Amino acid sequence: MQIEPLPPLNTLVAFECVARYCSFSRAADELNLTQSAISRQILQLEEMLGCKLFQRSQRKVTLTPRGEIYAEQVRKLLGDISQSTAEVMGWSGLPQVTLACTSAMGSLWLSSRLSALRRLMPDLQIRMKISDSFSELKSSEFDLAIFYLRTPPAGYHAVPLFDEVCYPMCSPEFLRHLPANPDAAELLNHTLLIQDDPQREWTGWRDWFASQDVHHFAPRQTWRANNYPFLVQAAVLGDGILLGWEGLVQDFVDNGQLVHAHPGKLAADGKCYILTPQDRYLRPVIRRVIEWLLQSQQT
Repeated sequence: MQIEPLPPLNTLVAFECVARYCSFSRAADELNLTQSAISRQILQLEEMLGCKLFQRSQRKVTLTPRGEIYAEQVRKLLGDISQSTAEVMGWSGLPQVTLACTSAMGSLWLSSRLSALRRLMPDLQIRMKISDSFSELKSSEFDLAIFYLRTPPAGYHAVPLFDEVCYPMCSPEFLRHLPANPDAAELLNHTLLIQDDPQREWTGWRDWFASQDVHHFAPRQTWRANNYPFLVQAAVLGDGILLGWEGLVQDFVDNGQLVHAHPGKLAADGKCYILTPQDRYLRPVIRRVIEWLLQSQQT
């Protein structure tokens, strides 16, 4: 069967990239091509289609109405091709699932539960995709994702895995250095372990202190990191007070490595979601993994 009309694949890749950035130069950087090469590919595609896909000016590039419709269709089809290719390249004849999550979710919550999944589905091949920014992932890179988000993103089915509650935690040894029943302001006199979060996706110390009517946030000493598991380990070792995310660190509380440094709790603004692309067929094996995730959180 001959499929016609069909543009060259490289012109479609170039078009999708220019459409995503509305920039020929940024597309050239991503595809490791010259800007003139990108321009030639777009011109070739426009000549084949018989219409303009972009409105060009000296200052900006915008999609035409036809270009907007075509970009949406091309993006979906390229994603499907990428996903199918990845599955064929990694296919071993056994069911497989690619699961994306943050380093915190992977190391603090998921890793201790995967052995139960292996017992339930011994033939399942699991591929982990670790990223601390959901916005940097492409939907073609995973089958399902587990991320804390304030608002579920467009284009995905979102199933809440758990709500999140935050409260101060520290090691039992560090707790001995705190006064009995300290008020919230007293914690500012001790080392606070702070998650660097420039996108303000996570609920942080400033939010927690505000919930305790402490509005002047000026801690005496801080340790900062952009990696939450590192901060959890620092708290376990007695290096400071962690704003603990209950769903992520409950195992450390259960085994006595972390204890409450203050009784005040704060419900986070978002939830931890299981996300699947809306434009993708949800294979039975993925449905089964999602069911297991929900059941494992309830037990």
